[in-house]
Amino acid sequence: MQDSILMTIRKLVCGNPYADHFDTDLLVHINACFSILNQLGVGPENGFVVTDETQSWSSYSDNDRILNMVKTYVTLKVKKIFDPPCPLLPKLHLSK
Repeated sequence: MQDSILMTIRKLVCGNPYADHFDTDLLVHINACFSILNQLGVGPENGFVVTDETQSWSSYSDNDRILNMVKTYVTLKVKKIFDPPCPLLPKLHLSK
C-alpha cells in the first residue's frame, strides 16, 4: 500500500492513485476525518493536515496498530461521504 495518504485514498476511493481530478474534494474529507480523530484524542496532539501527496501515513503515527485502524476509518468515512450508497438499495434488497 502507498505511504502517501492522498494517493492511498485516491486508490481506494477512486480506483487510481494518480487520478487527481477530485483532490480538492478528497482533501476536505480526509482532513475532516483527521479533525474528528484529533477530537477523540487519536494522532498528533496538535492535529494533522493533508495538503498534497507528500503527507504520509508514517508521519501521522508510528504505532502500526493505531495506524491500521486510522487507515480503515479514514478510507471508509471518505468513501461514504464522497460516493454515498444509493438510498434505494436497501429497499430493493428487501423487496426481493
